[in-house]
Amino acid sequence: MGEIDITKNIKMIELLKSQLLSNVSEMFNAMAEGIGQPAAQKNTDALVNAVIISYLLAERLGVAYENFDKKLINKLKAGLAQDSRWELKTLLAHMTAKG
Repeated sequence: MGEIDITKNIKMIELLKSQLLSNVSEMFNAMAEGIGQPAAQKNTDALVNAVIISYLLAERLGVAYENFDKKLINKLKAGLAQDSRWELKTLLAHMTAKG
C-alpha cells in the first residue's frame, strides 16, 4: 500500500510542476498580448493559479502552509534588509496582516 501512495504522490508532484510551468507560459502569452482588460485578467488568473499551485506543491513536498508563509515573510524581510523598495514593504505588510 505504501508504494501506491508514494507513486501517487510523485505523479501529483509531476502534475503540479507541469501546471506551474503551463501557468507561467500563459502569463508570458498574456503579457505578449499587450495592455488591456483581457490581458490583465489573463495575467491575474495565471499569477493566482501559480500561487495556488505553489502552495499545493509545497504541501506535497512536505512543507506545511504555515511554514511556507513564514518562509515567504522571512524572504521578504531579508529582501528589505538589502533593498527597501516599496513593493517589498507593501507585500510584507499584506502578508503579516493576514495572520
